[in-house]
Amino acid sequence: MTLAWMYGKYYLVPTCPICEKPVSVPRGEDPNIKVNQHIQNNCASPKPLDNTCKLKGCKQKLLVPMTCSDCKLSYCVKHRLGIDHQCPGKPAPTSSPSALAAIRRANKAKQSKPHRTKAEIEQNKQEISRLQAKAKTGRLAESEEIRLATLLSMKDQGSDKCILS
Repeated sequence: MTLAWMYGKYYLVPTCPICEKPVSVPRGEDPNIKVNQHIQNNCASPKPLDNTCKLKGCKQKLLVPMTCSDCKLSYCVKHRLGIDHQCPGKPAPTSSPSALAAIRRANKAKQSKPHRTKAEIEQNKQEISRLQAKAKTGRLAESEEIRLATLLSMKDQGSDKCILS
């Protein structure tokens, strides 16, 4: 341990028993823990913060680092906007294997669904006209309103898909 002068008081600075370098210890913390961490990190000193603009060719020091919300790098005031540092944008999200499997299942279900027959289409048209007539009289229940909206959306699309369900 070496002796140092700080604020009018002497205090001991621990040194590493392996590399003989002083290990900084904030006041109130156990020096043994800090020395142990230093040794576990192969006597490597903590890396100093890089406070320069990340744009290639710009060496501007950053008093206040401005982090781009898309690429998460720090830039100077001049290059803080994405357009100024040719930001590549947010990296594309990688889908998890379970998400990809769910998408494949959904696509397979769409392909295996049979198309409606002419009889089903005609039956739906009759049900639409019956429900519309009932709606004009004002005696349509909520479930019937939902059914009418479903049938009308299927009719408008001309497909099996319903935009409401």
